[in-house]
Amino acid sequence: MRSGIGDRAEPAHEQSLFDLNAKYSDVVPEDDVLNYLLLCARHRERDNGREGSDVKRIVVGITGATGAIFGVRLIEALRAAEVETHLVLSKWGQQTVEHETGLTLAELRDRASVVHGGANMAATISSGSFRT
Repeated sequence: MRSGIGDRAEPAHEQSLFDLNAKYSDVVPEDDVLNYLLLCARHRERDNGREGSDVKRIVVGITGATGAIFGVRLIEALRAAEVETHLVLSKWGQQTVEHETGLTLAELRDRASVVHGGANMAATISSGSFRT
């Protein structure tokens, strides 16, 4: 997703996108990603017999790996598309988000619909009955 990566200088940003597109992935506009996710949700609802259900959920995990901005941008994009997000953030993920994006933990939590502790074995998303 083009808006899922950033850099301080536009030329470096464009070079990163070029490298990603050439070597690792397809770099596409944010709208394409959102439309794909919504289409997947509609197909899943139809296949699960839940046609017409308004609840669309996605679990987003952020670890200590570089690139935490991808998770942040995904949460923001899904929120704009009215998709319920469940965030799981590791200890190192929190530090990476703060270091790479300047967001505080409170600011990140405000962007997600639900936040689960990384060590919470009883979290609703841990159950096989949790539907996404």
